[in-house]
Amino acid sequence: NHLLITPLPQSNKGETTMKKQLFKSGTNGILLGLAVSMVMFLILAQSYMPLNTHSAVGQWITSHQIHGSIILAYCLITWFAIGILFEVASYIFRKAEWSLLRETLTHYALTCLGFIPLATLSGWLPLHLTFYLELVIELSLIYLLVWAFSYWKMKKDIEQLNQELKHL
Repeated sequence: NHLLITPLPQSNKGETTMKKQLFKSGTNGILLGLAVSMVMFLILAQSYMPLNTHSAVGQWITSHQIHGSIILAYCLITWFAIGILFEVASYIFRKAEWSLLRETLTHYALTCLGFIPLATLSGWLPLHLTFYLELVIELSLIYLLVWAFSYWKMKKDIEQLNQELKHL
């Protein structure tokens, strides 16, 4: 008995789970972006626009009289991408079997190379070189402090485990 239509191969369950998680994270990015834009415009403006009209992207869109539904679609896409980026970045610490330094540096690189451009495209950050230089310096200091604290805590935990093992 031959089938006229062959079934599609079953995808790997882990792959499907990861796709679902990325979609969920992208959706969470949309919800976060929408909430932030609504609150900011509620406080700062008389009418709602999902994109900051004072940002470089917002000024370009305003000057070209782009339809509001296109602006919203654009924002949804950038917010979705931010949500996925956050999921991928957090995956580094959850699943990677790397050293703390490698995890931190990879997360830092993803943040600088991923989030900063996406936040700029979302109209959240100004398009000024000095702002980006200050932001990278601040992020570098924050990551250095977080890494130092995490390293200290990890070292302390390992020393405590070693002491407990000596008493067995």
